[in-house]
Amino acid sequence: MLSKKVIITDLIDYPIIEQNILGENVEVVALNVYNSNEISDNIWGECDGIIAYDRLNFDKNLIQKLKKCKIISRAGIGYDNIDLGSAKENNIKISNVPDYGIIEVSNHTLSFILSFSTGILEGSNNIKEGKWKRTSEFCFRPNNKVLGIIGMGRIGSEVAKKALAFGLNVVYYDPYNNTKYNSFTRLDSLYELAENSDIISIHTPLSSETFKMIDDDFFNKCSSNTCLINTARGNIIDIDSLYKAMKKGIISTCGLDVLNVEPPDGSQKLVNAYKNNEDWIKNRLIITPHSAFYSPSSLKDLRIKSALNIKSVFENDKHINCIKWKS
Repeated sequence: MLSKKVIITDLIDYPIIEQNILGENVEVVALNVYNSNEISDNIWGECDGIIAYDRLNFDKNLIQKLKKCKIISRAGIGYDNIDLGSAKENNIKISNVPDYGIIEVSNHTLSFILSFSTGILEGSNNIKEGKWKRTSEFCFRPNNKVLGIIGMGRIGSEVAKKALAFGLNVVYYDPYNNTKYNSFTRLDSLYELAENSDIISIHTPLSSETFKMIDDDFFNKCSSNTCLINTARGNIIDIDSLYKAMKKGIISTCGLDVLNVEPPDGSQKLVNAYKNNEDWIKNRLIITPHSAFYSPSSLKDLRIKSALNIKSVFENDKHINCIKWKS
């Protein structure tokens, strides 16, 4: 008889990897839903563990339905979709996977920068329009440009290291990282970074502190023709402020792997302009579907480590990759 039940709420259709790790005494069910109300209260109430990606919001109402659940293993780095205070009230452990996809996200970040730097985006679009035009309005040489990194964690520091190969000078702002780097310059404030960067790349978690911190005030500190990259979380940027900053030319080019609403729902003026290929934004914006983390190898790593978080609690009552509860 199966002793425990684990549900994988979203993204995964066939839980072969997770089932092999958790063993024959655990039933693993992949539901692949988009909303929590697609899963019955009975299923929520009878599961002993959950592997969750980023589609569902584990708020207080949902967490109260988890009568037996011992652990939610967040299949990803960020855990802003989980109410940690409610998890504490219900004695549910929370884990994440902090060390996957670093190669992929850092490469995606540099790919955004290089796409604008080399003029590849504009050149490709010209060919589609039947134009053989060798120059690009937004092309630039990266040598000696200043790359400002917001958040110098695993991914931010990997971006910084790789950026040196392209001749970029790296500055960063991270009030929680006291590491001393020989090749990178620490700045004392977000606005100082805005004032001194030609390219800005965001690599910080989403929290109450970082929610919409890239706003009108931030953009007003930026030099004109700044390149902005976000592969972290969409709501770190106030998208209406970004729309205005791009309209004014403060932000010349922008690469977004994340949006404030995913998938877009028609409410974002910037995304609408991009989809409609409006002249003013042509060749200036690239949007990818929250896919910077992805390669077959990184997804496999993510699935394995998410399942191991559950296995450790079930078999050893040991909480690995622990996210601390909040009051």
